[in-house]
Amino acid sequence: PPPPTAAGIPSTTSFFEIDTIGRSLVYLIDCSGSMSKHNAFRHAKNELNASLERLDPNLKFQVVFYNDTLFEFRDRKGDLDIHWATATNLTRARGYIAQMDNSGGTSHFPALMKALSYSPEVIFFLTDAAEPELSARQLAEIERKNNGRAAIHCIEFGLGPSINVDNFLNRLARQNGGTYRYRDMTQL
Repeated sequence: PPPPTAAGIPSTTSFFEIDTIGRSLVYLIDCSGSMSKHNAFRHAKNELNASLERLDPNLKFQVVFYNDTLFEFRDRKGDLDIHWATATNLTRARGYIAQMDNSGGTSHFPALMKALSYSPEVIFFLTDAAEPELSARQLAEIERKNNGRAAIHCIEFGLGPSINVDNFLNRLARQNGGTYRYRDMTQL
């Protein structure tokens, strides 16, 4: 069963200990080369699979991996859409996740704009890249396009203990009704 939220309402799912409620979710996962450190990409995929398993069939989801390019989950017809969490789609999603590898650079802004194009209620955004930082202008554009529709939850994979810096991931979550979590990759 889904975990309860602080308000006692059953959550839709959780991802890296962020409980959320929403009928449509997009998982936006960094698959750049740096995600190989400390098996971070493997841990991200394992948590992603666990989160998907908690989804009810009356919910919708999309999984987008990104580096310099976008990789979007397609259903059996090849459609790029936000998909119902049916047993068939979840099985296909597990296969899609399993075949993903990590390489290349990191381009956050186009990936976030793509995630928003699905009009979800929740975006889980996971990256290890505080660089390249999104500019104030890009953050404002994301906030404008989102217009309060999606809670954007940011999970940052870092090396070592958190230094509590107010980086773009903190600001992105704060400006879009989300939560920010830092995970030390050396402790995964």
